[in-house]
Amino acid sequence: MCPVDSLPASPLPRADQRPPPSLLRPLLSATSAPLDASRQPASAEGAPKAPATASRCRRAHAHRPRQPASGDASISDWQRRGPAEGLWAGRGWAGLLCSVAALACLTACGAPQRDPTLPHGERCCHAASSVWAPKASASLTTAPFVDRTPYDVGADGTAVALPSLRCADCATARSYPEPRRWPGGPAGIERMADRSFVYDNALFALLRLDEGDVSAARQVLDALAALQTADGAWGFSFAITDDTFYNASYQRTGVVAWVLLAMARYEANTASGRFVASMRRAGGWLRGQRDARTGLLRGGRGRWLEDGARFEPAHVVDWASTEHNIDAYFALREAAKSDHAGDYLDAGAIAAAIEAHLWMPKAGVYARGMRPAGVDAVVALDAAGTWAALFELARGRPERAAAVLLRVDQLLGGKAGDWRIWRPGDEQQSHAWFVEASVARALALHRLGRAVEAQADLDQLARWACAGGTPLLYSSAWAKDFPMTPAVAPTAWFALVAREVRGGASWLWAVEAAPVVAEPKASTRTTATAPAGATAPRRSPKR
Repeated sequence: MCPVDSLPASPLPRADQRPPPSLLRPLLSATSAPLDASRQPASAEGAPKAPATASRCRRAHAHRPRQPASGDASISDWQRRGPAEGLWAGRGWAGLLCSVAALACLTACGAPQRDPTLPHGERCCHAASSVWAPKASASLTTAPFVDRTPYDVGADGTAVALPSLRCADCATARSYPEPRRWPGGPAGIERMADRSFVYDNALFALLRLDEGDVSAARQVLDALAALQTADGAWGFSFAITDDTFYNASYQRTGVVAWVLLAMARYEANTASGRFVASMRRAGGWLRGQRDARTGLLRGGRGRWLEDGARFEPAHVVDWASTEHNIDAYFALREAAKSDHAGDYLDAGAIAAAIEAHLWMPKAGVYARGMRPAGVDAVVALDAAGTWAALFELARGRPERAAAVLLRVDQLLGGKAGDWRIWRPGDEQQSHAWFVEASVARALALHRLGRAVEAQADLDQLARWACAGGTPLLYSSAWAKDFPMTPAVAPTAWFALVAREVRGGASWLWAVEAAPVVAEPKASTRTTATAPAGATAPRRSPKR
């Protein structure tokens, strides 16, 4: 993890040559930040089944605009996959033995869901995170950073030239390397293969640092340093090779916080001073987002209107996202540790503002965010539970961490076929599994001392990697804002969490000591409502 930038070609096309509006909607959101009211997404339609698990025995606009073909589907026109297959019917003793093996696998993994488009193989019944997490990490690749003269979009819809970018020996993460691995996605999604998201690059750098590959982390962070804007922020995403569009004026607090965190971690490891200047500029930008009344950091600036047909670069976001502020809390804490001379906002003050304005006592979770009119009481998986639990653990509050995990299990947990899933939020009608945000649950459980549960979550993610391939699929269904496509974000989170659970140091959103608490007792479900006059904003773009 907000509206995602659209990708006009250079020069900006005429209105009749722009992509279908559906392709300019937020496709790859992975954050709980409130969305501009003008960009409220409709509910997803007809999401297909999740890939069969071991039980079968066996990121947002990455395109150049074009003239839409008459048969192009809207993003909301999700295609269902074909009917499920039955189990293979063998004959004679061979058939009997296969049936016995199948029954044994079903006992361990659940009922089969055969689908001719999905992988088969007995190995997924026994997939282990110790094997699949390293495989997942190795599947993440980069592309050389191409020197460019990028452009942005102005308020009048014309291309705005940006300063030329040169970066020797630099690399960028391939955020969505195989958009068409699974059928059923929207028309044009294959062009995401040429788009790189800044948040994904920060995650990639953090993973490689944790693995000891300082050179790979440095290459990506050098590219991000080159992409930093004059005001200290970063745009949302950029082209890898085919185009030079960089929506530099579409800025989000969460994105800036994640890059600051990755650079701070690099400096803590190397003491090189290479990224200190960039860190201080990012810290200054975050300071400028602070709301004087609440102390929370607002979402940033820039917005797309009319389904991506019009951009307002000067728009100042008036909402604050819980997730963005949690991101900033950890980033500012690490920046202050690695750059003692830097002038950063106090992470403790951000934590106090989150507690004072975003905690919902009756619901027992954090709100998704806040507008001037009041709290956005939607329960989002990351802001309310999984990332909130890590935030509480970092503050030495294990009881609260355990409680919020329990609440999101009650509110958002469920089943999709053979998978245990967690929906993105309580406003989503789709039963898509938000894989990225659910990985943090395993990390929180591990830090709470609940090793068996943490390992169970990781083993399911290993089966997910085995069944769906690596990088891990972002979602279990083609749903609005949650594409069923291989992605960096869930893969990097899985690899990072698995390393810590296997005995590595506390690294991602680190705590000095992992507190232990007993299993929480079940609580009575409560319902949170927004105060009178408050409009609950929708989900916003990734980070």
